[in-house]
Amino acid sequence: MNGFAGVDFTHADTAGYATALVAMARGRCPDAEDIVQQAFVALIQARVKPENCAAWLFGTVRKLALASQRAGARRTRREEKVARRESQASPDASSALD
Repeated sequence: MNGFAGVDFTHADTAGYATALVAMARGRCPDAEDIVQQAFVALIQARVKPENCAAWLFGTVRKLALASQRAGARRTRREEKVARRESQASPDASSALD
């Protein structure tokens, strides 16, 4: 057996899944490779082997990608809110630098 925690990884399976998983995640978030890596790490660390590793990986990548997308949207909203506050608080801040 080539794997951890009872999960059998063959090179062909892993490479095939990784390519498809990255393609799926890329449509949802910019850090698709990191998301896929997190999913494989979670699979390796799982205490119980999922019945269908492929389905488990695809579901996990989907959830992680959506969570990343939501976190990015929250970050953007916070940054825009702070930028608006800063521009309203000191409209002549640029002239102070001159």
